[in-house]
Order: sequence, then C-alpha cells, then structure tokens
Amino acid sequence: MQHLIDAFPKQLKEALEIGRKAQLKAPGGPYGNVVVTGLGGSGIGGRIAAQLVHKEAKCPIEVYNNYYLPGYVNHKSLVIACSYSGNTEETLAAMEQALNKGARVAVITSGGAMLDIAKAKGLDHIVIPGGNPPRTMLAFSLVQQFFILHHFGIIGDGFEGAIKTAANMLEDEKPKIKPQPRTSLKNSWASAW
Repeated sequence: MQHLIDAFPKQLKEALEIGRKAQLKAPGGPYGNVVVTGLGGSGIGGRIAAQLVHKEAKCPIEVYNNYYLPGYVNHKSLVIACSYSGNTEETLAAMEQALNKGARVAVITSGGAMLDIAKAKGLDHIVIPGGNPPRTMLAFSLVQQFFILHHFGIIGDGFEGAIKTAANMLEDEKPKIKPQPRTSLKNSWASAW
C-alpha cells in the first residue's frame, strides 16, 4: 500500500496524460448544475474538485453518495458518475436515474458494468487504470473531474498547470516526508493527558 501512496505525484502526471487524450463529445450546454455521484475512494475526487473550483465554477456542483439524485436533475444537468470498479451499486443506480431524467452523463471508471453501459449508450467516459484499492487511485479520479468540468465549460484550463506544479513539488519534497509510526488509540489517548 505504501508504494501506491508514494506514487501519488507520478499518478498525477499520468492522470494528466489520460485526461488530455480523452475523447469526449461536443459539450453542449450550458448546464445549470453539476452533480457528481460516487462513493468512498471513488467519490472523494468529486468532493475535492468541487471544493477547489467553487469560486470559478459557472454553476453549482454537488456531490451525492447514495442511490438517488436530487429532484432538480434534468436535461440541463451534467452528472459525473465515478466508480473505480465500475460496479458500485449506488453509483450505477444514480447514473440510471440521470439518464432517465435526460441529464448529460460523463463516466470515470476503470471498467465493470459502468464502462459497459457507457459504451453501449454512447456516453462520454474516461477510463483510468484499474486493479488497485480505490483510495490509492485518488489522483486518477480527481484529475479527470477537472478535465470533465473544463470540457463542459464549467471551469477554465488553469488546473493543468496547477496539478503539474503540485506533482513536481511533491516529488521534490518526498525525501522530507516521512511516514509517521502508527500508534494505538490507547497510546494516543494516554499521551494527550
């Protein structure tokens, strides 16, 4: 697990390459809102992206991590469905609702049923590398959120330079960043008193 965490700066750079090569359809729009649906390690990228771009975003961005989408989702909505495995039940259900409501749907996944549906229905999708715990692949889901938001006219393109700068900084500082020894809750609690 540690080697996957150590690879975060490299993953950011790889994620930029994936996003640049993504072939998404004409953006359409304008969009009245963006809803990101995803759970756990898959959904955290949307939550972080929404917080980072809230001042720049041309419409509200919300993150939902359950089976349902808000009632206001309609044909003027962009729904980003993010499931690392592509088989997350709640995200698949929310994606189906988005399609039934006429929303524009874009998918971020490494495969599974979600990718099969995206291909079968001609949905915009970005495929990220699979086979690892979702929480260790944050760089890939996070960066693709920015590419999708940019493609659909929600944000500008300044994120690419910022991500590259962050990746370089993390690589430069890596020797100074040392894992902290794990302590039990009992030891932590005792030392606090």
